[in-house]
Amino acid sequence: MKAKSPAKKLYCENCGKLVDYKIEIKKETYDIRGEKITIDAKVPVCVHCGSELMDVYIDDLNFERAYKEYAKRHNLVYGDEIKEIRSKYGISQELFAKILGIGRATLARLESGALPSESISTLIKQAENPSSFLSILEGAKERISIRDYERVKEKVKSMMGEDETGELEEFLRKKNPGLDVLKLYGTVSYMLKVMKDEFNASYVNKVRFMKLLWFVDSAYAKEYGKGLTGLNYAHLPIGPAPESHNILMELLESAGVITIEEELKDDYEIFKIILKDESFEAYLTDEEKSLIDEVIKKFGNLPTKKLIDITHDDSKWISTSNGELMKL
Repeated sequence: MKAKSPAKKLYCENCGKLVDYKIEIKKETYDIRGEKITIDAKVPVCVHCGSELMDVYIDDLNFERAYKEYAKRHNLVYGDEIKEIRSKYGISQELFAKILGIGRATLARLESGALPSESISTLIKQAENPSSFLSILEGAKERISIRDYERVKEKVKSMMGEDETGELEEFLRKKNPGLDVLKLYGTVSYMLKVMKDEFNASYVNKVRFMKLLWFVDSAYAKEYGKGLTGLNYAHLPIGPAPESHNILMELLESAGVITIEEELKDDYEIFKIILKDESFEAYLTDEEKSLIDEVIKKFGNLPTKKLIDITHDDSKWISTSNGELMKL
């Protein structure tokens, strides 16, 4: 059990008795997950002889400061932040853990200062956004009671009242009933990351982006019978594109997955799709990432015109007319 306050007096071995002490600030290095973390540590010192003393409470504070510094360096969510996220939804530790799909004991340790894994940290940080948390909640319906589900959903919906991301997501869901928002965010994030890693592509244009999404969802549907993202695709003159694709782009930018830059080139406006936050890839399984790897390596470096030609040869595009939905 942790000490709740520093001791009034500490034992000094040099003086051989309990003594008064003062606090000095000294550089100390801690080994956190194999990494050396140096902090300005509080050190109790005997006022009589200057010997460094040991106090459990102060020692715990120094370790906590080192853990926080490690979490900051690695962009991990930390104890108090987790409590704040949970508290704003007004839910218990046990219910929050069930919704996230982790153990209550694990969540309790994290709120007390234990360091989370990158995947759990990403999940909890995404839960801070009401729109993303609503998607997480939808995936947790089997783990919690109907009463808890409805209560939390009502609370989150009320918080999303003026949330642009929530409104965009709601609109897109109506057009795409099978939409899995978290898989969508993960797919886009990982797809753009692979483009950058494989082909040094700092951005992709909008047409290429739409075609790559189609190739990913088509490949997944061929393997598993449905698209990875749950998006519907419409027949357009330049090939398949997600239905309401302009709203889709707004949602992805509002949710912080991408940044969109516009550039005028030879009187032609280019929309550059740039990856903003690759942490969303945590919503994908290794198998899903592997499939995306294969698709991007096959199509990612082809000229945009070639990508359009490939989709024009697809029987799904040939058998539909302009504006009609295409079956994956």
